[in-house]
Amino acid sequence: MVEDEDGISLWMPEIPAEPVADEVLANAYGRFASQEMMDPGWFNRGMLRHRVVATDRIGGTAPLREEGVVPESLRSQCEGVWRARHVILDALDRLPLVLSHGDALPRNMIRQEQDQVVAVDWGQLGHNTVGADLATLALYSSAEIDSLVEAYVDGLAGAYQANKPMVRYATIHTMALIAVLRASRAVASKQDIDGYVSRLRKAEPVLVEASR
Repeated sequence: MVEDEDGISLWMPEIPAEPVADEVLANAYGRFASQEMMDPGWFNRGMLRHRVVATDRIGGTAPLREEGVVPESLRSQCEGVWRARHVILDALDRLPLVLSHGDALPRNMIRQEQDQVVAVDWGQLGHNTVGADLATLALYSSAEIDSLVEAYVDGLAGAYQANKPMVRYATIHTMALIAVLRASRAVASKQDIDGYVSRLRKAEPVLVEASR
């Protein structure tokens, strides 16, 4: 840290980015979630519920009804998930809260060093439902959801009495809500529509499972 008449400059070492395998990330997320850390008073918590409320303000899935945005069958699945959003949120609230990066996009996991993953962008660090970080990864991953769940549970190593069915349920339902609300808000704001709708299409099997 350098302070001069222009202010304070914070310097950090440059860490070259390298791709990290999705199963490695899933395992690292599980290991991170297994750690206990007290909330210092500023931890993020309940972000998914806040985002659902914000999406309600733009009409929920209404933006997805815009002609040509998503096929009718996919839109029907989105609306099914959205109708169940409060039931899903209440069910997720009953699951263990774990330490969470909060913005666990693959681009924020910049390299692997031995068995550790170097992560950046910690602005949403906090406590979230078990599997929350994994749900974000799964939206961007081409790996099978069950292989990601297995790697995450192996990382948890029994912490919080979490098991594969619990983590899979949490991941599927969190992933479904994230996919729907992000796509709807992207269409409403006219920002990165193709990217979010593409991930929504890829998540259709998850939407079907979560809306049952």
